[in-house]
Amino acid sequence: MHLALNYKNMKPRNSALLDSEDLEQKLVNLGKYRDKQLFLPIYDHFAPRLKSHLMSHGAHSEQAEELVQEAMLAVWKHCGTFNPDKATASTWIFRITRNLWIDRMRKDKSHLLSPIDNYPDPAFTPSLAFADGKILKNAITSLPQSQAQLVYKVYYEGKTHKEIADECEIPLGSVKSGLRLAFEKLRKYTGGGL
Repeated sequence: MHLALNYKNMKPRNSALLDSEDLEQKLVNLGKYRDKQLFLPIYDHFAPRLKSHLMSHGAHSEQAEELVQEAMLAVWKHCGTFNPDKATASTWIFRITRNLWIDRMRKDKSHLLSPIDNYPDPAFTPSLAFADGKILKNAITSLPQSQAQLVYKVYYEGKTHKEIADECEIPLGSVKSGLRLAFEKLRKYTGGGL
């Protein structure tokens, strides 16, 4: 029997800490029995933690609350797929939330991204503007840390986009969009010499 949940009106009732084994068992049981009473302690435990986590990563309060609701709805819908042998309850739920946050960021910024054809492929060789290592170093240090790390991994470590995505545990699309943004900034920094 499917149980409809009204997430908009749900507020944490009790912030009592549950240990990892208890959370995992509750999540396994939720997958088996689909009982709202099993879901409530999971919601109570994770909702404030997820909101705090999202806000620490740049989400404003209302946006964080929306994402928490989406994440907890996904937990409810997909709890039957949770496997405690593969991940802890926290890891599983935070990964769901992280993926939703990445999707939201990608959606909200999609209009800022240039088409894929406008950025170099992995075989790209920097122009003569970068023949002097100092120019390149200054250009890269002008980037946000996450973008500088992507550029470093591509050109200094020679890694493919897929290798970077696997190593950093981020979606391939995030690597590509991060590099697109980085190259746009590097082009501006060098006056179009990239």
